Amino acid sequence: MTRFRMVVVAAVALGAFFLGGWLLRRGMEAVPARATSPVVPSGGSRLFTEVFEKVRSFAVDSLGESTIYRLAASGMLDELSDPYAALVADRDTVRPRDQIGAAPVQGLYLDQVDGLVTVVSVIPGSPAATAGVRAGDVVLRIDSTQIASQRPEEVGRLIGGTDGSTVRIRLGREGADAPLWVTVTRGAVPPIPAAEISALGGGLAALRVHQVDSAAVRQLERAVDSASASGLVVDLRGAVEGTLADAVAFADVLLGPGQTIVVTRGRPKADSSAFVDRTPSRRPELPVVVLVDRGTAGVAEVVAGALQDHDRAAVVGEPTFGRGARSSYFPVGRGYSLRLTTSVWVTPSGRVIQRFPPEPKPDGSIDTTAVRPKFKTDAGRVVLGGGGIVPDREIPLEPEASRKTDAAMALARQLLAKAPNRKALIAALATN
Repeated sequence: MTRFRMVVVAAVALGAFFLGGWLLRRGMEAVPARATSPVVPSGGSRLFTEVFEKVRSFAVDSLGESTIYRLAASGMLDELSDPYAALVADRDTVRPRDQIGAAPVQGLYLDQVDGLVTVVSVIPGSPAATAGVRAGDVVLRIDSTQIASQRPEEVGRLIGGTDGSTVRIRLGREGADAPLWVTVTRGAVPPIPAAEISALGGGLAALRVHQVDSAAVRQLERAVDSASASGLVVDLRGAVEGTLADAVAFADVLLGPGQTIVVTRGRPKADSSAFVDRTPSRRPELPVVVLVDRGTAGVAEVVAGALQDHDRAAVVGEPTFGRGARSSYFPVGRGYSLRLTTSVWVTPSGRVIQRFPPEPKPDGSIDTTAVRPKFKTDAGRVVLGGGGIVPDREIPLEPEASRKTDAAMALARQLLAKAPNRKALIAALATN
C-alpha cells in the first residue's frame, strides 16, 4: 500500500471511530458533547494528512511512520468515552464476552476508574487477600514502577510472577491518611468459593454468592423453596464472575413471567435485545434483601438491578462498581486487536449499569458531584442511575478498625424481621 493510501485509510478510520464513539454514547444515555474537543472541519482526511506530514518532517522528536500511526490510534481511543477501548495484545482477548476487564491476577480483579487502575474485587483466600488488598484500592506503584497511563492488563502483568516470589504494591485507599504499601507473596489462587446457604436465626436464611453461575442458581432455588425460610438475604458483595445467561436464570427464580430482567443495548437499535422472565416466581411474597458493595460488578449488578426495579427485593450496601458492558475484539494484525465496547446492559427501568467516565466541563475540569438521573421502579419508587446500582439503603464505608462488624447484614436482618412479606418490605423502604 502506498504511503498516501495509508494516510487516507488511517484518516477514514479515525473519523469513523470518533463518530462511532459519539453514536455509542448517544444510544446509551444522553450526555453533553465533549466541551474541550476541537471543531474538526470537513475534509478530515486532509487535516490528518497535513498534521501527519508536519509532525514527520518538523517535530523535534524524530518519529517513524509506525510510531506516528500508533500514537494517533492511541489518542483517538483515549478520546472515546469508553474505558475499555484499547489496542490490546491478542493474548488478552480470551476473556469470555460477559466478563470485561482484565483477567484476575494473584486474586485481584482490576479495572479502570476515571483513568486510575482500581481493584474491583479480591478473591477470598488469594495471595492478594492475604496481603490485605481491598476492593476500591487504587494501584499507584508496582515495586519501582509508577502506575500512570498503563492499562489494567499491563498492571496485571507486573503483579504476576513466579510462585513464592514477592511484589510490593503501593495503594491509595479511601479513608486512609496516606498511601500504603502491601507485600504480596505470589502463589496459587484458590477456586472462587461456591454459593452457600446459612441460617441467620429467626427463620431467616442467607445465600452467599461469589459468582453468579448455575450452582448459585440451584442454591437460590433451594433457599427459596425451604419451607422454614421466612426471609432471605442474597449476599452479592464482591461477586464479579458469571455469565449473563446465569444472571437471567438467577433473577428468573424470584421474578414473574413477562418481567424484563435486562436489556442489552448496542449502538444500532436493531442490536438491542431484552431478556424476559419465562417461569412463575417461586414464593413471590417471600421478603428478600440483596447485599451489594463496590466490589459487586458485572452480571451480579444485573441481578440486583432487576430485583430492585421490579420491587422484588430491597438492596442494601454500597453503590456497585458499574461494570455492565460487552466488549468486542477486532484483529488489526501484528499480534494486536482493537477492543471496543459494543453494547451495554440496561436495567428494566432504563438505568445503564456501565459507569462511564464523567464528561469534562467547558473549563476542562471534571464535575465529581454530577447529579445522578432518576428512574422509577414498578411501584413508583425513585432509583438512581448514572452507572452501577445505587442501594435503597446505603451503608457508608466502614473504617478498618470496625470491619469486624457487618452493618449491612445487620440492617438486612432488621428489615426482614419487621417485614412478614415482600409488600411490607417494599412499603417500609418507601416510608423510612
